[in-house]
Amino acid sequence: ERRKVSVFGYVGIWGFILGPLTLGLIAWRGWRGRRYLEGTPGIRRRLAFGFLLFVGAGAFIEELANFVERESAAHALQVFAEEVGEMAGVTIILWAVWDLFLRWGLPSVVLWLGSSLGRSVKGSAEPLPGEPVRQLDHPRRPVDPSPSRDPGVS
Repeated sequence: ERRKVSVFGYVGIWGFILGPLTLGLIAWRGWRGRRYLEGTPGIRRRLAFGFLLFVGAGAFIEELANFVERESAAHALQVFAEEVGEMAGVTIILWAVWDLFLRWGLPSVVLWLGSSLGRSVKGSAEPLPGEPVRQLDHPRRPVDPSPSRDPGVS
């Protein structure tokens, strides 16, 4: 009942509570995975900008709905800005993650995912019996993107 008479009566204050918590969690996870981002300032900037845009639009632009009249042109513009911000943020995040996969070798990630799910990846080099499955526990050198990186191909 009190929320209806509050200035935040439409969407509440969840954006101000969950937005900073979400950004803090993302920053903490980024700090924990920083070794995979060393030497990749472009990828780090895109990840940071993408998460700021995504969470900022979803949490803080959403709060603007409290200050515009429902069903008005301003409300439509607010919803449009929020949705476009979220989509642009996620697109930038995916772009950065794709570049990160390319840097560390997408086939390695696919093998790791397949082995961690207990599935065989078609066309992959399965480990020999008794040989441990290689996990991505630590960073390795970026993969040479040239097509002749397979030792069996000249």
